[in-house]
Amino acid sequence: MIIYSYSYTRKSDSNPKAQNILGISGDGGKTFTNKVVCDYDGSDFSNRIAYLSEGRIVVAAGNKGIYIISNFGQTIQKVENVEYCKSIGFGAPEYNGHENTLYMYGRPCKYDPDGLYRSQNGGKTWALLNYKNLYGGTGNGNFIVGDMNTFGTLYMSSVGTG
Repeated sequence: MIIYSYSYTRKSDSNPKAQNILGISGDGGKTFTNKVVCDYDGSDFSNRIAYLSEGRIVVAAGNKGIYIISNFGQTIQKVENVEYCKSIGFGAPEYNGHENTLYMYGRPCKYDPDGLYRSQNGGKTWALLNYKNLYGGTGNGNFIVGDMNTFGTLYMSSVGTG
């Protein structure tokens, strides 16, 4: 079993660069090996992990976009078509046997609106679900969770507006 944790380090005298860090454990969480995903952008704390399939996860990195981690943490690859990702989540695939569906609050390209997006192909393409009436986006909870039983159903934290 592989366990992942995701956090960031703050910039300090002993640590000149703030970074997004992925912790990988192969012993049930007793010990972790840290891998740098990317530099921390210093503006959006995005510590969500979305499970795609066995050995493949996606992590949100704020203004640095998203990264796909594969081979049980051995390969880290930036997804080039995501400019900003405040939060990432996953839910049931549309068809049994396919990878999980990704849900993102962010924007794929510079001129896209901030909003809720869905990808059914591991982050290669994104469909805008909603950008109106989001009332501050993911708010303090900063989460998006897709329903694992019903494709297309998702839940998002908000700023107390339901």
